[in-house]
Amino acid sequence: MLDELKMLGIDHESVFPDLDGIGLSINSKFEKYFRDNLEILIHIFKSINGKL
Repeated sequence: MLDELKMLGIDHESVFPDLDGIGLSINSKFEKYFRDNLEILIHIFKSINGKL
């Protein structure tokens, strides 16, 4: 159901247009991006730690 609401453009920001709603909206967008690219992020962090 949440995915269908997102497809219609309804998210935290549109329902709650204050700073909390904007923050939750941004967080949910980036959380999905980072979850989908977790292997890439782990590789990046390992390479950064190896250089330090």
